Amino acid sequence: MPSKPIFQTGSISPVQVSRNVEPNLACQLLDQFPQPAILLNSNYEIWALNWVAAELAGHDRPDLVGKTLWLLFPYIIGGAQVTATLQELPGESVETILHVKDGKRVPVSVKIQTLTDASTWSLLTFETIQAQQRRYTQQLHATHRIYHASQLLEALTRQDLSALLESGLHLLNATILALYLADTNYPRMKRFAYLGRGTELPRELSSEEAQQLIKTGRWFHNQRNIATITHQIARSTGFAYLACAPIGDHNAPIGILLVADQVEAGDKEFGDLINIIALAIHQYIKIQAEWNAHRAELSYCRTGKLLGEAVFNHNLDGVLIVNADLKLVRINSLAELQLGYASAEVHQQPIDNILIGTGTDRLLPALELALEGVPTHSIGTVRLHRRDGSTFPAAIGVVPAPDIEQHNYALILLQDISEHEDIRMRSQQLEQRALLGEITAVFAHEVRNPINNLSTGLQLLERNLPAENAENQDLIGRLQQECNRLTSLMDSVLTFSRTGNYKLVPLDMPEFLERIINRWRPHMSRYKVNHHIQAPEILSPVYGDRRALEQVLTNLISNAIHAMQGNGGTLAFKLSELEHPGQRRMVQLDISDTGPGIPAEIRDRIFEPFFTTDPNGTGLGLSISKQIITAHKGTINLTTFPGGTIFHVRLPVHDKDDEEILL
Repeated sequence: MPSKPIFQTGSISPVQVSRNVEPNLACQLLDQFPQPAILLNSNYEIWALNWVAAELAGHDRPDLVGKTLWLLFPYIIGGAQVTATLQELPGESVETILHVKDGKRVPVSVKIQTLTDASTWSLLTFETIQAQQRRYTQQLHATHRIYHASQLLEALTRQDLSALLESGLHLLNATILALYLADTNYPRMKRFAYLGRGTELPRELSSEEAQQLIKTGRWFHNQRNIATITHQIARSTGFAYLACAPIGDHNAPIGILLVADQVEAGDKEFGDLINIIALAIHQYIKIQAEWNAHRAELSYCRTGKLLGEAVFNHNLDGVLIVNADLKLVRINSLAELQLGYASAEVHQQPIDNILIGTGTDRLLPALELALEGVPTHSIGTVRLHRRDGSTFPAAIGVVPAPDIEQHNYALILLQDISEHEDIRMRSQQLEQRALLGEITAVFAHEVRNPINNLSTGLQLLERNLPAENAENQDLIGRLQQECNRLTSLMDSVLTFSRTGNYKLVPLDMPEFLERIINRWRPHMSRYKVNHHIQAPEILSPVYGDRRALEQVLTNLISNAIHAMQGNGGTLAFKLSELEHPGQRRMVQLDISDTGPGIPAEIRDRIFEPFFTTDPNGTGLGLSISKQIITAHKGTINLTTFPGGTIFHVRLPVHDKDDEEILL
């Protein structure tokens, strides 16, 4: 026998035990062990054992006391080999078979430890392989939980929501995790994040469904009640459970956390874990809100500073800052341009050395009032001298500035009103043009009658002159063409100069458009122009004047055919209905041709009166069209490119409550 204990690696510290230990007392001591334990004497006889060992062996405790160990573990000890076999056992657990009283054989893991230097007493502990595996699984589960709990805390510290949700999914050992947050615009919760595979949970939850889910708490597949659509999805997908936890206050949550899996969660701590994860998400949201508030405040301060600088440097008025000594501190860039001084040049210069001119005597009293906090928004118009000696009219206001570094300042707002004089002159010119327009209209009316008389006289001359006099007939024909062109020009001038008196009625645009195109079919056929119309089956009627809109379409169709220059092409008409929130519904007509397009240099001028690229045109067709469409409360514009032009005409949809006659 060795002089030292054979086994030193057990969970029990060596204990000094004498031969006189009472078995009952030893059994009471062994009962404190959670695992099965047997006390052996030097002959490897069972001296005492705890009730766990006796119960696992299927014996009453008194029946085993005094028996040899081979009765329970024959494959470790037996016959004359007892001592040698035990001494040869390793210092770690070994697997063997436990013989139970009813004949069953249970795989177990056994560990023996000597308790005295003389190897008088030994302690044998054992557990079933199944219990050992279960304990190992529990240890792994605990290690797994500790790891992912630390990952959850780390993700919260980093403010990484994706990692936080991923850690929560692993911590709950689930396959589906969905986070819903309240929608600020509607009474619902929208899915904010989703982790997992397979059938997805709903993308949004109504307020009623969210309330039902919170009440449910945890739903299992064997429950008959189906409270929400989400429960229906869970059942049809084959989820074993569907658990939820509120984010925030349970009575007024800002979100909901949903967790699901195809395997039932037997963990008793599941409810606590999901609530912890929900709390972590709530903390994340609160921290984000605080950060956003701080960022917004910082941004507001930065914006205020930048805005102040922007207002100072880009103000439409010149700004001059004056201190309590009535000396200039700084002027903005516009004031530099107005006065001809740089800001550095006027620094600490008396204000009356810089602002010189007629009416400046009213400035100093206004500055004294501003330094006391009383603004003078206008001291009237003054005439100031620039640095180069030139003068300009200016409007001046003086207002107090906020305290800066506990010093009082006043702001002088300087506005150059020279442009006002220019505006007044332009207004006079516009009035003169309006008067000229009226005169033109009168002139057109007066000239049209003589032109008609000339045309009639030319027709009589043509009829009375011999037909064989070709030279005179040709001259009369050219004169007749000029009369017709003047008549057309006068009609266009009259149309453009007078205000339309339009009687608005509901118009069926597809029928209206088809009727006009039928009239143009021979003309389009002559110039090899194909056409097609695209219109929806249902289109609201527009509100317009039939005669005026017919004139618009005639102008646009004529221009499109002319643009294709007799080479043929395609003329397309597309009708559609437009509807935008807060705006009146409109019907849009797109008229496109396959011509060369409109050059960039003239695109902005095509709606100007009398602008034309056609030597025989009046330049009023598109101007009149735009005037008519504008009077109908519509719009007309174009898109052009090499190979085509599209005119877009928009007209309001007929509204019975808005029927009127436009004047």
